[in-house]
Order: sequence, then structure tokens, then C-alpha cells
Amino acid sequence: MKIKNEVRYALQIVYYLTLHRDKDIISSNEISAEENIPRLFCLRIIKKLEKAGVVKIFRGAKGGYVLTRDPKRLTFRDIIEIIDDDIVLQPCIDSSTICSTRGANCSIRLALKKIQDELLDDFDKINFYDLVEENTGLYV
Repeated sequence: MKIKNEVRYALQIVYYLTLHRDKDIISSNEISAEENIPRLFCLRIIKKLEKAGVVKIFRGAKGGYVLTRDPKRLTFRDIIEIIDDDIVLQPCIDSSTICSTRGANCSIRLALKKIQDELLDDFDKINFYDLVEENTGLYV
């Protein structure tokens, strides 16, 4: 299993905006340069984050971006699902009809479902506020 670059970049963008939430507006050039994200890719991701209500875009010569959601209530799962829709290890997890061999009681399906549920719980536990505070030495 591999997280796509777009998801990783989205996590980096939100982390950077959380880290610098004391600034008024942060430019895409700054985010791209500091997080080593191709600028056009960064702009496309930010547009998705804006559509989801995570980021506000300020247009114009002095435009840029700010985080609109409380980083204490913004989790890895939120960002991953904005970029990737659903986190599904295997399609059969969400539907018992896909496995034509073993059906709903397939041991493999049930094991993967358990792993997926634990993974989603872990993604829900990581919020950007704690992540930033932990990395800046302010985490208590």
C-alpha cells in the first residue's frame, strides 16, 4: 500500500499552513519552495482543499492562503479523504457481493476490514495542531 504523492503533498500543505497560522496570508510560492512541492501541483491541491472548506484563497498580487478549519479538529483522515475520496484497502471490504468465492464471511475480507478500521482510527487520532506542537517542542 502506498499513499499517493498528491495526498502526501496535501498533508504537507496543511501542516505548513498550521505551522504558520500566525501569519496573515501565505503564498503558494512560499509553500512550494519550503515544502518542495511543484507549484502547479500545489495550486491544484490547494483548490481541492478550498472546495472542502479547509483553506481560504485570497486572490491578487498579495494573495495567498490561510487555514480556515481548526487544526485541532483537522485530521490526517480528513485530508486523505479530501484528496483520495475513500480509504479502502480492498473493494470487497465495503461490499459482500464482490467476493464471488467466499462471500460475506471471507476470512481475508474480514481480516482486511479489521486492518482498515484500525488504520482509519489511527488517521483520526492525528490532528495537525498536535503534530505541529509536538514538532515545535510546545507539545505537553
